[in-house]
Amino acid sequence: MTNEQAKQEAIKKAYGDHYGIFKPNENGIGSAIGGIDENKYETISSGFVNTYRPKVLRGIETNNGWIRIEPDGSNLPGNMSTSRFKIYYDLIDNQYHESFDALGVRNMFRQHCCTHYKPFQPELKPIY
Repeated sequence: MTNEQAKQEAIKKAYGDHYGIFKPNENGIGSAIGGIDENKYETISSGFVNTYRPKVLRGIETNNGWIRIEPDGSNLPGNMSTSRFKIYYDLIDNQYHESFDALGVRNMFRQHCCTHYKPFQPELKPIY
């Protein structure tokens, strides 16, 4: 499954039976007339038309900063990268919080231990 296919599946899952009614775009934003459950949907105004999106899809434009690894590993960070990365371990719905270099991410992927990664952003220290 490609990244785009996975994104569309997430959108379909979030809308459930209402997918055909809302007809959402590539970022999960759709429109419908009446009957919106405000606990589940956020209103996104664009000009004179209100559009809606399930709240669970907030951040879908960037996948909350996570890069979904293609099945062939073609979008893994290069071995020469000096950056650090967090990885997401999908099998137990848990994240590793330690950082890995690019080679570590590639090794974890080869061992089927990660499905996503993102650049590690060190926490800022308190100013006072």
